[in-house]
Amino acid sequence: MLVRRYDRFARSTQALVNAPKEFQSLGVDFVSYQENIDTTTPMGELVFHVMASLALFERALISQRVRAGMARAKAQGKHVARPPLAQS
Repeated sequence: MLVRRYDRFARSTQALVNAPKEFQSLGVDFVSYQENIDTTTPMGELVFHVMASLALFERALISQRVRAGMARAKAQGKHVARPPLAQS
């Protein structure tokens, strides 16, 4: 299976990490076009797992920054929740 980018293939790191094993059991190669990583080789598998770990780390940092920004906005008295739904 050829994908454009690994992060576009799966929304969770767990699903992304499990995909190559599942594809391998089905006899399907898993290759990324943009990252140019072929998970059918030992080096490709290593790089894939390192990149998956970095993606998980980046996701955690983004989440932490969003929560900090919302807390800062709330402390400044700004409305941080979704706007209320219009009543019909």
